[in-house]
Amino acid sequence: MTAAPSLEASDDGGQWRPIADVPISEVPSTVTFPAVTASRFRVLLNPASGGSIRDNLFVGLAPGVDALSMMSAFGEGAGGSLASAMQGGDFLLAELALGSEPQVEQFELKAGYSVTGDYYALRSSDTPRHQATQPGDVVNLSDRMTQDGKLDWTPPPGRWKVLRLGYSLTGKSNHPAPPEATGLEVDKFDGDAVRRYMETYLDKYRDATGDDLMGESGLQALLTDSIEVGPANWTPAIVEQFRRLRGYDPVPWLPILTGAVIGSGAQSDAFLYDYRLSLGQLIASEHYGTIAEVAQEYGLTYYSEAVETIRTTLGDDMAMRSHADIPMAAMWTYGERGPTPGYILDIKGAASVANVYGQNLVAAESLTSVLQPWNAAPADLRPVIDLIFAYGVNRPVIHTSAHQPADDKFPGLALLIFGQYFNRHETWAEMAKPWVDYMTRSSFLLQQGRGYADVAYIYGE
Repeated sequence: MTAAPSLEASDDGGQWRPIADVPISEVPSTVTFPAVTASRFRVLLNPASGGSIRDNLFVGLAPGVDALSMMSAFGEGAGGSLASAMQGGDFLLAELALGSEPQVEQFELKAGYSVTGDYYALRSSDTPRHQATQPGDVVNLSDRMTQDGKLDWTPPPGRWKVLRLGYSLTGKSNHPAPPEATGLEVDKFDGDAVRRYMETYLDKYRDATGDDLMGESGLQALLTDSIEVGPANWTPAIVEQFRRLRGYDPVPWLPILTGAVIGSGAQSDAFLYDYRLSLGQLIASEHYGTIAEVAQEYGLTYYSEAVETIRTTLGDDMAMRSHADIPMAAMWTYGERGPTPGYILDIKGAASVANVYGQNLVAAESLTSVLQPWNAAPADLRPVIDLIFAYGVNRPVIHTSAHQPADDKFPGLALLIFGQYFNRHETWAEMAKPWVDYMTRSSFLLQQGRGYADVAYIYGE
């Protein structure tokens, strides 16, 4: 939502009075405020500073590009949602619900239902102990459920709330991909599931190439791109994994995942911090760590991206890429506005992984563009590649150089709307040798030494 929402209340015929504001960085989330009696409530969606989705999504499009049509080609993926937002205006409002029970402030973000750019900026919950349910009063009724899903339990005297927790798939599929290669995303918190997925995937290549062309003398490397399918916050073994990682039983605290306050507001926030921390550790070990193990077993070098820029995940930047043979970042092309700060941070993160864990190579998805298939010549790209080198990358991976089987498709085939079209159909393709020589020579020289830094920055958890 490109908006700064505010909530107002009014009695019939009375003036609207503000009761809560929600800064843009804190949407979507639950917001608490003192009890208000009113007959009417309304939400105002005030445009945030910086313009609309339509104004900011794409800057400097190549002449003739129909952005809406190309984004709609993604169907129900991320691009399709953005196309809908561009067509529908600035605001996407999913749900508004008012209630009187105390709830954990912004529990959706703290519990990993969504992501936030700054976890520490989220508002603290201040519900006092006497207004909260105590963990000792939470009764686990899992063993009182019958086979047909009915609850067989007689509650002791008092006022009880029965809460049934379950989980479902996020429904996210890998994209963009052809139909025969499209399917649901794997559970990234389950190492066994990740291993089955990777072995099935790589066995298809080995069946096609044979053992002799898998590894050093054939297919040599595996790359995982940044995670671009949104967050998840559950796995079937989450209770056991939480106990292992945090050293206490999460079950009495699980109602907090629904916004309920257990213990107190501060204790509920503390549990959610532990919960997110556990998810981050699991995505590093079970997803990235397992992929690294499987890649090694198949004789492959593992390149690993992680957060990129706006695609924040619940994992820790360095922990996720620590398993890679070659840590990898990303830097897209940019115009007069300069590079997006997130990409610079991403490169610094990858370079830091190499420095801390003793690797010599730092890769980066380089010179990526969107909806600009004929818009950049080497003179435009030189400042971008120089910046990539300056921040610690010594192995740029150009996005995208695809095989070009046809001579009637210009400026060539690429990954839908993404990628600088680095192929034989570019208008400057026959003059590209000095440009390629510059990049390869610079990469070679930078790979001869080791990164040097005389400052260490401790960034916390």
